[in-house]
Amino acid sequence: DKAMAKVYALTGQSASAMAGLRKQVLDLATTVPQGPTKLAEGLYYVISAGFTAGDALKVLKVAAMDATVGLTDTQTVADGLTSAMNAYGYSANQASHVSDILTSAVTAGKMEWSQLASSIGTAAVQGSTAGVSLEEVASAIATMTRSGLTAQRASMGIATLMRSLANPTAGARKEMAALGITFDANMLKSKGLIGTLQMVSNAAGKHTEVIVKLKNGNIDAEKSAAATAAANQGYAANLQAMTGNARGFLAAQILLSGSAKSY
Repeated sequence: DKAMAKVYALTGQSASAMAGLRKQVLDLATTVPQGPTKLAEGLYYVISAGFTAGDALKVLKVAAMDATVGLTDTQTVADGLTSAMNAYGYSANQASHVSDILTSAVTAGKMEWSQLASSIGTAAVQGSTAGVSLEEVASAIATMTRSGLTAQRASMGIATLMRSLANPTAGARKEMAALGITFDANMLKSKGLIGTLQMVSNAAGKHTEVIVKLKNGNIDAEKSAAATAAANQGYAANLQAMTGNARGFLAAQILLSGSAKSY
């Protein structure tokens, strides 16, 4: 009742509407292994994210199932799920699709659902802005956690990389020009994150002297090594469009104003 009171205060619905919502939460508790209080706490997060009561219940059910599989609570999953959905403009009817992407990332990576849930928002917002799909963003995070990075550090690193690729500095543009690469605002949207990194990788292979020069002056060796190891692991098998490339990750990080230093 206390958790539902918070929902009531948030929505400002009538007493009769809240009674109906409460009944639906109680009914849901009989179909998923999550108690009414945990569900109500999750519902609060979903509604806080901007979903109306009816749509919120659709998202809540998906979050409750993920919480059970991921051995965490509904509130935690609801937080991550709605962060990703809002970043990409997914509707409540697409909650299961987003859930599949995030669950696949948890399975493929070295992290728990709760860790991804608390960190996905950073990379998702930047990915959406840059035109990179949620599938690619989630796969990149999964890949980097397999090398030992936390989900939070991986998300921050991927976000920084995408931001730099989408809007490289004048210095980065000069170095990329030396590799024969001309970037524009639509590069990530047209080629995707992996396609862009592959392009950098191919160019770097032809201009190793530039990469060596940049590496010596602009990158944190320890962190770049971790990112390179992560890229070598390859992307999640269930997202076969992703193919990790160590040289591409390393070269992009070197080029883009020391972006690896951000994580």
